[in-house]
Amino acid sequence: ELFLLDLHGETPVFQVLDRSQFGGIAGTSWSADSRWLAYGFPNSAQTSAIKLCRIETGVTTEISAPVLADTMPAFDPEGRYIYFIGQRDFDPVYDAVHFDLGFPRGGRPFVITLRRDVLSPFVPTPRSPDGKDAKKKPEEKKPDEQSETESPTPVEIDLDGITSRVQGFPVPEGKYGRILGVPGKAIFSSFPVDGMRSRPTGAERPGPRGTIESFSFETQRQERLVDGISDFWISRDGKSLIYQARDRIRVIKAGDKAPEGKDGNGDRPSRQSGWVDLGRVKVSVNPAAEGRQMFQEAWRLQREHFWT
Repeated sequence: ELFLLDLHGETPVFQVLDRSQFGGIAGTSWSADSRWLAYGFPNSAQTSAIKLCRIETGVTTEISAPVLADTMPAFDPEGRYIYFIGQRDFDPVYDAVHFDLGFPRGGRPFVITLRRDVLSPFVPTPRSPDGKDAKKKPEEKKPDEQSETESPTPVEIDLDGITSRVQGFPVPEGKYGRILGVPGKAIFSSFPVDGMRSRPTGAERPGPRGTIESFSFETQRQERLVDGISDFWISRDGKSLIYQARDRIRVIKAGDKAPEGKDGNGDRPSRQSGWVDLGRVKVSVNPAAEGRQMFQEAWRLQREHFWT
């Protein structure tokens, strides 16, 4: 189920935006103007589609026609695209032992153009012979020049025919985690195909084997930014990227390569390295309330799962 809790009024308003009988919601993303919410929605026992909800009306629309699973949607900060991870292209791999075929990768980043007049991001921008842009972009206001009360530009979406405006990124098929957008680039994580024997057992946590890569729409090139990650996120203003590497967290400039230095386990937390000192985290505990919560949760587990 997908819930919305509106805290603007004197009394909070709670509502259910959508509900699937086949599985959990796979990723959510707000548009820059907060009028639209995109999310991965299991629409059958085998497939998951990307859906949009217009918050003002509560109307939901499927904007992708999945082959298998379309998940982890993310709005482009400039309101032109929605990115997502889709299982749509399959290159079978032979098993060396049983002479069978399998699909250990199966995923790729995709993009949906939100309006009919928006060109594909994979068409290079025309340039004049001197190397400058053929059309000069309007100057952007500096942060201190923008009014704090200025509303973001409304995100306009042409829903008619939107499922036919899906395009795959020109990157190899693989195991991708999530994709997020910054101005002029899409940033996504990928993971290697590991065997089951190499996976940790018991309470051990998997090692940070992922990679963060970016795709520049200006140069039409893919670039590796960070190795050894577990997951990543981008700040609301699109300026900072934060990634997790097992039990550590690091903040770097979004879209840029991680600063070079020692191995991640040797870098000390600082503004220069970007590593966050998690030893500064303080947790406030009320022992009496914590005890009651532990008792209630233990009883609920027994009540719901002991006898079937």
